[in-house]
Amino acid sequence: MHLLLPYASFQGGYSASNRSSQGELNVANFDYYVSAVEYNSDETHISRLRVHEIGADGNLKIAVEMTRPKVIELISKKKSFSTMTKGADGKWKAGAKLEVIQVTTDYLKTKKDSSSRDNLENLPSI
Repeated sequence: MHLLLPYASFQGGYSASNRSSQGELNVANFDYYVSAVEYNSDETHISRLRVHEIGADGNLKIAVEMTRPKVIELISKKKSFSTMTKGADGKWKAGAKLEVIQVTTDYLKTKKDSSSRDNLENLPSI
């Protein structure tokens, strides 16, 4: 299975009270948000992801790096992931939902929507 994800730098927490406009990060929708990715040396698939878990207080926790297999494992355990990108206004925006697809191995990919900006391959590198 493969996993595809995007990247952006993260500093500090994100509070649900910061939401104001449609499309802004709605932390209630997903268990984890991905802000950055790292590809393998051949750049054929994602090897690590920068992941932000939603805490019990509704805020994003400080980012941790997870391997692709770990994220796939969590998705298989019904945890939900989305990409997130930082807008020109400096606020985080929720992106595309991550899904697992099977090819010759498991991959991560973003769910198709109307934007390519929030796709994993368009996130910053770790």
